[in-house]
Order: sequence, then structure tokens, then C-alpha cells
Amino acid sequence: MTESSVNLPSARGAHEEWACRLTEMREQPEYQAYEHVRQQVLAQLELGRNRRTAGHAPSDYWSGELAKFEYMLDASPLIIEKLRQHTHNITGIHTGHYRESMTKRKRRFTEKLAALRALDDAELWIPEARALGGFGFNIDGGLVNIDTLKFYEVLIAMH
Repeated sequence: MTESSVNLPSARGAHEEWACRLTEMREQPEYQAYEHVRQQVLAQLELGRNRRTAGHAPSDYWSGELAKFEYMLDASPLIIEKLRQHTHNITGIHTGHYRESMTKRKRRFTEKLAALRALDDAELWIPEARALGGFGFNIDGGLVNIDTLKFYEVLIAMH
């Protein structure tokens, strides 16, 4: 392939489109919230450094757990757009657990949701938010995953 056969204007155009998309995403409220929270986290990390020098270091376990999230300190808008999908280190659940082809599992979630709704006289149900990459089985127009069911059960018990 010669240099003249490469379509440089279209490659450049795609790069410019990509850069424009990322710039637009950085201006969205979701990414702005991320930027605000990141500044707070960095301030807490600085506070932690000061404590370590005073002999109050976090345990090796806690340091290891925090290291799993370090990449989030420099997250692109594309990661923030699907932030919920990066919580598996905390929740242990992945988007792959909720493929629509998993009909048997979806049926169990549907039955559990129906059982909880039968106990709920205060309308406490809150489905998984679709914003920031929320995921789950689409049941009655809302996303349902193990977290939403656990939290719903707790809300009912507390009520």
C-alpha cells in the first residue's frame, strides 16, 4: 500500500470525530460529577499519605483492595459512561451474569421480585438505574440484578 492509497482525510476525520465526542462527553453532568468526586478522593489520598508518615498506614489487605481502583483516578468519559460495570470489585457481579439468553436465571429473578412485591405495601421498589451503565435483567421495564433484589429486601424489612 502506498502513501497515496491511504485515505488520510477520512482517517483524520474519524480522529476528529472521536476527539469531539470525548470533549462533549467530558461536558456532561455525569463526567463533571466524576471530576468532582475524583478531586475529593485525591484529597483523601493526600490525607492518607500524611497519616502514613505519622505511623497510621492502612493494612496490606486494604492497600491491595484500593489498588484495584487506581485506574479510576484517570478514567475517560467512556469508562464513566459505563461506571456501574466497573463495580465488580465491590459487588462481585458482572454484566455477563445478566444476558437475556439466561432465561432460567431471569425466571428466578422475576419470581423473587414478584414475591418481594407481594410483601411490599409501601411501594419501595427501585430498579437498577440505567445511567452510568446500569445492568440487569429487563423485568417489567426495569433493570433487576442481585443487588437491587437484596436492597429491596432490606428496605421491606426495615419498613
